[in-house]
Amino acid sequence: MEPIRVLLISAIIMSISVGPSCALNQLGYSLCKKTSNYNLCVEALANSYVVGIPKIDVVTFAYSVFAEAKKSTADTVDYINSLTKGNAIPAPLKESLKTCLDDYGYASKMIIDVVDDMNKNRFDRVVESANDAGSRVGDCQKGLGGTSSPPTLSSKNQREIDLFQIASVIGKAITSYRGRKL
Repeated sequence: MEPIRVLLISAIIMSISVGPSCALNQLGYSLCKKTSNYNLCVEALANSYVVGIPKIDVVTFAYSVFAEAKKSTADTVDYINSLTKGNAIPAPLKESLKTCLDDYGYASKMIIDVVDDMNKNRFDRVVESANDAGSRVGDCQKGLGGTSSPPTLSSKNQREIDLFQIASVIGKAITSYRGRKL
């Protein structure tokens, strides 16, 4: 086989085997650098790629982050519910957990509302909704301050707060990068 053909075939195979993770270009990384949790942001960015589509736009990234936040919220609500079923839980902690369920209910509603707005090409509330939802999860964490809260719940709360902060950064970028590719 001619050397040029071997080189061409090798290049094609390399581009196929490398896959979408190489599409994490400078814009994606620069957005993630503006967040409080760079690694979580890069993970969300990598998870937002669709096989066969080498690059995504910032709106697709926002959808992916809100989908991850929705999944994380549901997981945390399930965890809180499992904690409240225990008989050995002190009354102050039980009360704090009930408040957390309300806070997470609000955050879940905000996710549904903002995704609905995005589906209608209305992006003006993305930042505000992400910040409000993150603030409510922060309220949950603050409410646990005087109780002996489970460390797992604190880490779940922090992850959720970070996801909403990432969504806020992405929301700010939507107006700046609308139509450009990540």
